[in-house]
Amino acid sequence: MPIKEYEIEKMDMATKRWVRVGKCPGNQVPPFFEVTGLVPGQEYQFRVVAVNEEGDSDPLVTDKPITAKNPFDEPGKPGTPEITDYDNVSVDLKWAAPKSDGGAPIEKYIIQKKDKYKPEWENAAEVPGDQTTGKVQDLKERGEYQFRVIAVNKAGQSPPSDATNPHIAKHRQCNKFYNNMKLVFSSCVFNMNNLGYSETSHRSHQLEANNNQSWKANSIRRQCSR
Repeated sequence: MPIKEYEIEKMDMATKRWVRVGKCPGNQVPPFFEVTGLVPGQEYQFRVVAVNEEGDSDPLVTDKPITAKNPFDEPGKPGTPEITDYDNVSVDLKWAAPKSDGGAPIEKYIIQKKDKYKPEWENAAEVPGDQTTGKVQDLKERGEYQFRVIAVNKAGQSPPSDATNPHIAKHRQCNKFYNNMKLVFSSCVFNMNNLGYSETSHRSHQLEANNNQSWKANSIRRQCSR
């Protein structure tokens, strides 16, 4: 006599109570049923009963409890990110991939930032899983930030990487620009003498040029050190 259907039941090991979760047609080959709504980390047992016109068979019970979990594990934490370049509103980062991918490929990395004056970390950028570099933009100039990275696979998110040292969003080339300004002003004073200014006039213009140089250089220095 043909099998009409299969009835599937589950038992939460915490409650020790069998609950019907669904049916599978008897003509389905091979018999298959997906049980949903399980609580991650909870242990369950399952049993199946075959049904035909005569009634129900004895149940077939799983040998031991099964823990509801993803077949993969979350990745390990990535390496501490390193700041490779920056300006007044962005940073470039690189990091090492996790030592373990949890058995599933890394799908993406989430870059997070933390403002010195805010309590929470916030997502700042995402990059593909085969890329271990990224850029964080839209920083507040002169703001102080830390950065960290999270790896993601099918099982979920890794623990966050260790954070970078605090970083102030500022122009990287300030000192170079300040030194170039000093060279420009020195060249101007030298050229005055070549153009035939008298010694007195030269000294007067040199003093004026030096004063202008000092004022502008100090202004640049203040801007760079804020």
